[in-house]
Amino acid sequence: MSKLILLILYLLTNSQCVYAQELIFNSGHNELVGHYLSNLDEKPSKGVLIFVHGDGKLSYDADGYYTILWQQLRMHGYSVFSLDKPGVGSSSGNWLEQSMRDRELEVLSAVKLIQEKYGFRPQNTGLFGFSQAGWVVPSLVSHSK
Repeated sequence: MSKLILLILYLLTNSQCVYAQELIFNSGHNELVGHYLSNLDEKPSKGVLIFVHGDGKLSYDADGYYTILWQQLRMHGYSVFSLDKPGVGSSSGNWLEQSMRDRELEVLSAVKLIQEKYGFRPQNTGLFGFSQAGWVVPSLVSHSK
């Protein structure tokens, strides 16, 4: 019985990944793989949040840690996008060899991809980051002025 409950909980918290669209894009010399998950209601998405990883070898879903956040965001009308860091999953490159500027350019490439493919505008495109992203995101803002 407990295995059944665990299976049900797993399916409930990971069911939103079924609808992920895999997207491949380039940043520098790397071919990166990301996943776009649309909002869960029938209405147009309120916006998109692009997840910016912290330091470390992280897959697009941070080994499952992001899924509960994504579920809540998607239930409230937001889409999300996240990528496998260079050298993780199917992304080429090596995250250990990246500079902060490389990380910034990677985020800018992801923003451009999502805005062009799904029609989001700067007004409804956001960045959601953790840890080292606290250096990457503010640096992006200072470069865009």
